[in-house]
Amino acid sequence: MIRTPVFAFVISASICTSPAMAQDDGAYVELAGGITAANDSDYDSQTDPDIEGTIEWNSGFDLAAAAGYDFGTFRVEGEIALKEHSFDRVVSGTDVLESGPDLVLDLTTWSFMANALADFGDEDGIQGFVGGGVGLASTEIDIRDTRSGNNDRDNDTDSGFAWQLLAGVSAPVSDSVAVGLKYRYFNQGDISYIISDDDDFNTDFSSHSILAFARLNF
Repeated sequence: MIRTPVFAFVISASICTSPAMAQDDGAYVELAGGITAANDSDYDSQTDPDIEGTIEWNSGFDLAAAAGYDFGTFRVEGEIALKEHSFDRVVSGTDVLESGPDLVLDLTTWSFMANALADFGDEDGIQGFVGGGVGLASTEIDIRDTRSGNNDRDNDTDSGFAWQLLAGVSAPVSDSVAVGLKYRYFNQGDISYIISDDDDFNTDFSSHSILAFARLNF
């Protein structure tokens, strides 16, 4: 797991010691990684209205790579990202329906996003940015059940529209490299899974991520 506080320390040191000015008006690539916290996912069954509950997720990781073009105060980019979470427990109201370690439930999300970002601040110092993106996400749920001597495994994937909001800060460490931190809110709704017995389970997925990144300008 990438430790965001370490990246924050490196970024702070770079800001204090590097009077460099990162380039604008050109192509760039960016790598990012950090931690992500998923919101609880409510679910229900299409075949049995009595089956419903909430999945509570553990914190996970978020990795991303992007390529784009910087127009000066405005950037556009294409981004691919991977998020992974394991579940903490499944609840219905105040009742705990399921928890580990004999039941494992993992969530893996690949997203392919087009982002638009607005930059503000000094080119030779700390810059801020805000923006958002839309695109396609594919989320897989993987269930492994070893309760009562079982060795069952089920998984399914659903793809659909996704959107996200982005905000962060960056600072140059050379004429072509900038580093920073950013926040990402990600949302993929209307997810449907067929897990077993041909039953469709409906849910959604959203998360909050803190990412450290490095950007190389050409």
